Parts: sequence; structure tokens; C-alpha cells
Amino acid sequence: MSRTRTSILRYLAITAIILMFFVLAAAVTTNTAFAVESEETVETEFVENAVTATVEAEALSVRQGLVAENGEVYYYNEDGTLFTDGYKEVTVNGVTNYYFFQEDGTAFTDGYKPFSKNGTRVYYYFQEDGTAYTGGYLSFVVDGKTYYFYFQEDGSAFTGGYKEITINGKLCYFYFLANGQGFNTGYKTVMIGDKKYYFYFGSDGRAVTNEMEAISLGDRTAYMLFQNDGKAYTSGYKEIANGSSTDYYYFLSNGQAFTTGYKTVKISGVTYYFYFEQNGKAFTNGLKEVPFGNLSYYYFFRENGRAQTSDWETVNGVDYYFQSNGRAAKNTFVTIDGSIYYFGDSFTVTTGGWFCVGDGYYFADDDGVLSTNTVIEGYKLDSNGKSTTKYRIVQYANAHTDPSMTDQEKIEALYNWVLRNSMVYIRTYEHTRADWVWKDSWVDDMAASQMDNWGGNCFRYAAFLGMLIHEATGLEVTVYHGSTPGAYVPLTPHGWITVNQNGTLYAYDVELQKHSGYSRSRCYKVEYSKSSQSLHIDGIGTNLY
Repeated sequence: MSRTRTSILRYLAITAIILMFFVLAAAVTTNTAFAVESEETVETEFVENAVTATVEAEALSVRQGLVAENGEVYYYNEDGTLFTDGYKEVTVNGVTNYYFFQEDGTAFTDGYKPFSKNGTRVYYYFQEDGTAYTGGYLSFVVDGKTYYFYFQEDGSAFTGGYKEITINGKLCYFYFLANGQGFNTGYKTVMIGDKKYYFYFGSDGRAVTNEMEAISLGDRTAYMLFQNDGKAYTSGYKEIANGSSTDYYYFLSNGQAFTTGYKTVKISGVTYYFYFEQNGKAFTNGLKEVPFGNLSYYYFFRENGRAQTSDWETVNGVDYYFQSNGRAAKNTFVTIDGSIYYFGDSFTVTTGGWFCVGDGYYFADDDGVLSTNTVIEGYKLDSNGKSTTKYRIVQYANAHTDPSMTDQEKIEALYNWVLRNSMVYIRTYEHTRADWVWKDSWVDDMAASQMDNWGGNCFRYAAFLGMLIHEATGLEVTVYHGSTPGAYVPLTPHGWITVNQNGTLYAYDVELQKHSGYSRSRCYKVEYSKSSQSLHIDGIGTNLY
């Protein structure tokens, strides 16, 4: 009886094992289609639905660990039940592989798989044998679109941003997003450590290297140079070969080429001037008007893009001089090889005589060289070639005459104005000292003193009136330092002027009429030869012509 019972129990156990086998074999396997999860996708947690079966202890050793059945891969727990809880690390003979077992117990083998592990979203690629890909860089196609990932040694996709990867012996540069996908076809700011870099990733996810790229940034286009390591060049000036020629750029700290404007650039410690066009290239080989607010200046940019400086350049028949700052000289004074020149509104050198700039007059020779530290037509020119006295005289002459007057009318108008204005007599004796030495500059000194003090002695009146008449008429005027009969001495030092009118010299002595009471007939337009032996005794004359 005991033997019979034992046989029955053994029979039942075997029957249960056989039934269990058929149940497992009939289980339905599900292999669903998938799409690569976007960076914003949020999937629900995997729903656990373990298939369990209880068997006698004698049957437990039949199914345990990895098992390949009917073209599928399963994993049996120690109690013989199928593992259906998703991600599983399996070590066989010291080698660890990573699997994802689905609800029906089959290993996922359809490639890319996002899921949650320990509360973190992770991304894997499971191969045909069910093992996760751990070989690093991998590209694959889903619904006609190619994706790029880097799968680490534990099978999880790298999601930490910048990554350097060697592919076929070449070092390549990638940026992997938080969903593991390689960023592609676009400009990207990348933090590496605590430093900011700029990359452009191509359609294959690899950073573009050794190329210029035109990048659309909203309503404008930026031009960037990506170096051998994929990083945008940010160090300023750069020469880039373009076939048989060379292009010149200046890259800002954000990697973008400076465009549409003038730029001062230091190269090896030397300052140069450039104009960069809309495409970032330096303007070359020509004259360029460059705006600066409401002003503009002309530059000549050479073949290497650098502005011509401190040198001449002929453009369209005009001789330009480009100053040390690269600007074409215009309405300004320039010292060239020790000589001073003035360039007018047309960029040309002013030549051949007097000209006015600001509150001063200057005298240029036929080559445009300004006279300096000298006296011309009675006017003193300082070290810069400037005469302020002439400027002041011209202002008074123009104020009291007009172009419609004859020369005599102009002389009369100026004489009468000095006679009747509020100028006073100021007695000074510097010209009577025994140590006084004649200087050509004394006429300028006297006229300036007359204007500064609004009065003076006979010499000052003579210098002032003489310069006024010469400026208004252009006639030959001579200012004299001579003598006249004195009230208490036979002769006293005296100053007067003569004017050459149609070959005849006439004397004009406004101070004698204004302050000494002489009649007009003896002071105004007196033929000089008749008065020279009585009123005006020749002395030293200074010609104002």
C-alpha cells in the first residue's frame, strides 16, 4: 500500500511538471513597436505582471536563469517562476549582460528602449539576443529617421552633454541631450567644466571641424570658425585660406565673426585698422567711407585688409594722405616729414597763400607746406603756422566795408571808423629806448596790442590801420617807424602808414588827427613826397605785402 501511494504521488508530481511546461510554452509573447523618446516624453512606469507557477520541489531544477526557448530568451527565478519585472543584470561565467524582460517573460530585442530604473529615466538599446548594447557610439534608424547615441558599459545611454568619441581612429565630438539623443544640425553652447564653448553639430551629430559656418540666429546670420577640436575660434583676428587667396576675420568672445563695421585690431602688439563686411570678411583693396555716428571718414584698405597709415595713396586721380589712425586727411593739419600741411574738404592739400581755419590764418607755399615761426606780410606765424592777429584784422575789415565799395571808399570807411570809435591813446615808450632793436614782427605786436587794449600810441594806431586797409583792399601798405616834429623837441618818434594807390604813395595818420588835433588835410591821403620833409620823417618801414 505504501509503495502504491508513493508511486501515485510521483506520478502526480510528474504530471504537474508536464502541465506547467505546456502552460509556459503556450504563453503569448508581445513585441511592441517603439519610437525614440523625445527629450520631453514622459512614459508611465512599467506595469509588473509576473506569471507565477508553483511546482513541487523536485521540479525546481528544471528551469532556472537564462533560457532560450523557441527563439525567445527568458529568465527564470530561483523558484522557477519567469522574471517579468523589466530590467535585469545577468552574470554568466563572470560576464555581465543587461536585459529587459517584458510582461510575457520574453527579453526585449527590438532595439531602443526608454524606461525608469530606480526612479530615473534611462535609455538602452537591446540587441537581437536580448543583451543591451554597451559598445559606445551607435546610430540607428527609427521610422526613417537616424538617431545617435552613446551607450556606456552598463548599457545606459550617456546623457551628460559633451562627449569625445573615437570612431574609426578619428576623434569626434558630440553633445548628448538629457534623453540620450545626440544633438544634431545646429549651433550649441556647451559647458565643459566651468568654461563656455560654442559648437556646430552636423546632421550626423558630430561637431563640425575646420570649417566656417553661416549660422542663422533669428533675424541675422552669424559666421563662425570651428577648429580642429570642434570649438569655435574666439581669440580675435584670424587669417583663413580660401583657395589661392586669404580672407581676414575678427572673432568675438562668443565665437561670432565681427561684421559690418570698423574695428581696431592688435596683431603681435601692433595696432591695425579693419573694416569687416556683413559676411565677416575684411574689406580689401580699396577706398571705403566708414560712418562714425553723424560723421564719416575715408580709409584705404590694402590687400591684407589693413588700413593704409602714414602714407599717400592715389585713388581715382586724387592724392589722399592717410594718417597714423588710417583716416584720410580732411579738414585737418598733418605733419609729414617735419612739414605741416592742411588738407581741405576735398582731401587735397591747400596750396598757394593765405587761408583761414577756425580762428586763425595760415600761409601755404605752392607745395602746401605751411610757413612757421616767421613773419609774412607783417603777420607773425607761430610754430603751428597760425596767425590770430590776421584773423582778428579780417573780422574788423569785413565788418566795416563791403565788396561793392571802391578801394578809396574802403580806406575812408576804415579811417573814419578808427577816428571815431572809442579807442584811446596809451602812451608807451618801448620804441624810444636806446637798446630797442628793429624786428619784422613789431607791426603784428603793435596791432595786437591795439586790439587787446582798445587803444595805444601812434605806432599801434598805424599798425592797426595799415593792416585793416591792406586786408580790405589788397593794396601795398607800408607801416613806418620814423619821426615827426615834436612839441618840445625837434623830432619825436612817430608811426604812420603809406598806401600805394595807382603808383602814388599817400600817407594816412589817424592818430595825429584823433589825439593830436591835426587837421584832416594833413593826416588823410596826403601825397607822401610833399609831407615827408615837414610832418613825416622817413624811418624804418615794414611792408604789408
